[in-house]
Formats: sequence, structure tokens, C-alpha cells
Amino acid sequence: MKLRIASLTGKWHDPDEVLLHAAFTCLENYVAESGGKFEQVRACQGASLAEIELIVDQNAQMAEAEYLYYWWQERKLRQDYPPDLLQWKEDTTMLQDLIALRGILWL
Repeated sequence: MKLRIASLTGKWHDPDEVLLHAAFTCLENYVAESGGKFEQVRACQGASLAEIELIVDQNAQMAEAEYLYYWWQERKLRQDYPPDLLQWKEDTTMLQDLIALRGILWL
């Protein structure tokens, strides 16, 4: 699979910056492929407690993915590399949060 990272210009970029942009480009691609929707799953009548817990967890993760997506729409516009320490820490936290969600995004 080729990954086009539109948020990076044609100049040289540090691997740290490329990793951040590549991961969030994957999220953007997922959102584009799903029609721009973050679908919430509803439990059907008669669902077991385990099924309901799974649905609640999946919906929480989808809400987190939506939050990360919209955060990235703002963040990618700032081409501040290298970022200051506060921004670097925020970028790292968001990247870690995205990595934790990767299982639900590619199903």
C-alpha cells in the first residue's frame, strides 16, 4: 500500500514528523472511506451483557477517534517543526491515543 501524506510539503521531514503525519493520514483515509461518518452501534433488544459492554466500549473508542480526527484537522495546518516542548508532548499523547484505537479503525 502506498500512503500519500498530503499534509507534508515536498521538502525534507524528520522521521518523527513523518510518523505523526502518516498515522493521522491513515485515520483521515479511514474517515474518507467510511463516508465521513463516525457510526455509533446500538444494542439490539435481547443482547447479552457481554455484547452490550462490547458495544459501549466500541462506541467510546469511535468517539475518541472522532475527537482525534478533528484535533488533527486543526493541528496539521500548523507546520511548526520542530514543535515546542508543549506541542511535542500533545502530539505524542494524541499519537499514542490513535495507536490504541487502531484495532477498531481497520475492521
